[in-house]
Amino acid sequence: MTENLPPSNDRTRTYPVVSDLTLAVTPDADTGEVTLRIFRNDEELYTESTKVTTLYSGNWWSEGNPERITKRVAEAASDVDVSTLRTGIRGTFFEVGVDRLATKEIPWTGGPRSQADGEFPIKECVPPEREAESIDVEQRRNEIQNKRYDEWQNGDRLEAWVDDPGIGKTTTAARAASEHNHPHVFYLPSHENAHEFTNDSAKPDGYHHLKGPSQPREDCCMDAKMNDEPCDTHGDPEDWPRMCPAFQRDENDPIRQHYEATAAEIGPRKAHRELALHSEHEHEWHGERCAWEEQFDDLEDEERIVTVQNYLAVPSVQSAGFAIVDDIQNLLEDDEKMVARELEYIVRTLDTLADESSMQAQYQALSHFAADVVGQLYEPDPDSLSDLKPPDIEVPNRLQDRIDDEQDALAETLAWLQHGYDEKVRSDISRGEWDGTPLGMNILFGACAEAGLTGESARRAIATSPGIDACPSCNRVEQFGKQEGKHQCDWCGWHEDEDTLTSSQSEIARATAWLDVPSPERDDDPALKYREIPRVSDLPTPSQTLILDATPSPELYAYLFGIDPDEVKLAGDTPAKLNAHITQVTDGQYHRSTIVRDDEAGERLRDRFQRIIKYRCDYHDRVLVVGHKKNEGYFDIPENAEWMHFYAGRGLNRQESDAVVVLGAPHANIDDLKRTAGLLAVGREDVRVGGVEQTSRRDEDGNPVSLPPVYRKLYYDDGTGVGRAIPTKSYTGLVGTLFRDTRESELVQLAHRVRPVTATKTKHLDLLTNVPTPLPIDTLATLTELSDPAIAQTDLTNRALRFMRYVLGVIHRGGPDGFDPDAVFESRDEEQVIGTVSAFHELSQSDRCDFDVTGDTIRNWLNELAEYGLVEKGEYKQREGRLYTATGSTLEKALLLLSNNWVSKVDAVRRLTEKMDEADGSLQWLEWADEVFELPEASL
Repeated sequence: MTENLPPSNDRTRTYPVVSDLTLAVTPDADTGEVTLRIFRNDEELYTESTKVTTLYSGNWWSEGNPERITKRVAEAASDVDVSTLRTGIRGTFFEVGVDRLATKEIPWTGGPRSQADGEFPIKECVPPEREAESIDVEQRRNEIQNKRYDEWQNGDRLEAWVDDPGIGKTTTAARAASEHNHPHVFYLPSHENAHEFTNDSAKPDGYHHLKGPSQPREDCCMDAKMNDEPCDTHGDPEDWPRMCPAFQRDENDPIRQHYEATAAEIGPRKAHRELALHSEHEHEWHGERCAWEEQFDDLEDEERIVTVQNYLAVPSVQSAGFAIVDDIQNLLEDDEKMVARELEYIVRTLDTLADESSMQAQYQALSHFAADVVGQLYEPDPDSLSDLKPPDIEVPNRLQDRIDDEQDALAETLAWLQHGYDEKVRSDISRGEWDGTPLGMNILFGACAEAGLTGESARRAIATSPGIDACPSCNRVEQFGKQEGKHQCDWCGWHEDEDTLTSSQSEIARATAWLDVPSPERDDDPALKYREIPRVSDLPTPSQTLILDATPSPELYAYLFGIDPDEVKLAGDTPAKLNAHITQVTDGQYHRSTIVRDDEAGERLRDRFQRIIKYRCDYHDRVLVVGHKKNEGYFDIPENAEWMHFYAGRGLNRQESDAVVVLGAPHANIDDLKRTAGLLAVGREDVRVGGVEQTSRRDEDGNPVSLPPVYRKLYYDDGTGVGRAIPTKSYTGLVGTLFRDTRESELVQLAHRVRPVTATKTKHLDLLTNVPTPLPIDTLATLTELSDPAIAQTDLTNRALRFMRYVLGVIHRGGPDGFDPDAVFESRDEEQVIGTVSAFHELSQSDRCDFDVTGDTIRNWLNELAEYGLVEKGEYKQREGRLYTATGSTLEKALLLLSNNWVSKVDAVRRLTEKMDEADGSLQWLEWADEVFELPEASL
């Protein structure tokens, strides 16, 4: 433990706290503990012992220990001002931390510091290079539209255009494709984005918006939806014409509910057919063809289509032209869930099939497993799926003769079990006897895989066509159907009594399942959840796909499209110079859990964030404030500010805003990222899922909970060729890549909402998190430096300055009600007041003042203020004491300067503290500050 101890000859080091209080730190190398004692002269006021590793960790600070010690000492030293004591104790323990750094041979050399950096401090480093170039936007757009587009068309790789936001990638790509008359489909994150795309005058005309069945049919209604207001022509949303008339019916209408439930199981197209919505006799309100169906009939005649990314895996849309995917925000995950009641329906159906089918034992095994899952959903603390016993599925005799040695016998068996199950449920739907039993074999097979059934077999069965709507061999639809009660294909001759559903080349589904028991704050039922991402064969050909993404993840694109990462080509990856001043804090990541803490530390953090928001809104016309979706209610957002939550800003243009304040950093659900990483790794041996946390967190005993944090360089140079590396939370493997994509890329995207690349006026960006990003940082600071008044960075006593407000009130207004300044002070006019210590003390004791201090304290304050030139020492009067002169204009400027925070002038505040240290009774520092800080002349 010796290496953990601060340097000292006698193992005890002392530190002055405030006034006559002293902290003594005594480590014990044998026990690994350190004793903390606070003395007043020789009297011990406080003592405690803690582990060395705990004292020097960030947790010691975040858990509020300095505040706890302050309260204890204040009880024993009641005459010491609590605010002064608090500042002294925090500063002292920070000094202890600096000594700790010295023992680890990481000397502090100035610049921004963090009080939580005890064990993993900020390190100096060689700054990373950011070879940014000045962008001629029109020239770049011309290059994209011509040379780059031609190179992509002639290439054979998946390509991503990664120019910074604001360059105009989307518009320019649309112009290029249209000028060349190339049929193409733009895939955007939402229908709102697609509608905005079609209405953008900068983009070519003639784009067909391929909508979803519930979307408004008319453009005027889409406009109203975008503006969150009624339509001038069609009124309120419930009266808007929809792409499918089923969605014009009331949400509680039985026909609509039946259609939505059916569509959720078999898809909207099949639901139209199964429920005979085209029958004018039964459903006259629907018509023979609804607008949603008709738009698919016209696709082959459309050369320019814009739609949502959910349609990326739809064959009929893919065949309309090459794919341009704008701003991939997820990996096209399809999430489903089943609650206990739905699983109980499945159990009942499986039991029925076991009684009627030749595969009785197999259906019974599946039924018992499903029942086990149901039982876990009713448990308050359920096991995971991996703790359950998987079903014992044997290959039935009737299938063994069909399966050759290269085929997956278990996958074939599961596929036939799904065939029988789906056929029964679909039959019930067609006959109008459906009770809501879901087509959930894919979810159940996913659970089987997680429980230990051969995962590859279960996923191959999920990916296999059940042979009901299309031929499992040739995929024909019109030539496939039932003849004499058996499914068969007139095109290729496939027959369900003779042939297999799977083949040796059958693809594996990228699917997983898990049990989800919500936390108390989530009002959800426990459920079996399922996630699947498209198979590689479901996606467009990589060489016919163009991705537009300013924060690219080539590794993720490669795994999604089933290619090697080096097969992804990036274009436009030279960063642009930003017309922005970016400030970043160094002392915390500030995820949501830290910001919303229900204690003094959380309240103090929110208060500091609020002061920065206020500063920006006071100094700028329009401000963009960004934070977690659920955090808006914790802050007061001024009228000239817009709140935007994480993951909601991509594609949005807020160039009218002058500043961005980012409150902390997003933090994705790690279990969720592990699941997604696992899906991308299905069928690939070159992908390491990882997921081990790398962080500075420690447990209650001070032991590391995981691997140490990763040091990442900030794009920052302190002006002397020295940069900074930050210890940051990370995860190993592909999970770590996803984590950075959801956290760091999001911060970059948000910073670019104000378009710093094309801005003619400097934008101001405040990143209130120390999460490293590729953004160039101009100023590094602690949160205290940004949020606290300037006086907090100086040695001037805060209460002494506060008292000067009352002195200023005497000069301007004669002081508080009932106070007679002429009877107390030597002289007073509109410019200054002169008096002895007793006069100033009498002012402090007046009814409207809140200073319960002695005359000695007032004398100390006046002498301290005189050191900075804020009051002037005069002659000494016999039996009365020395006279002090306070001048109104001087106090006014000092109060304006020192009582406010200066977010945009952190470096100036640091220089101010140096000048004040050199004051020696002179006001040169205030004269300098008057010019640098542009202090107003208005009276307080």
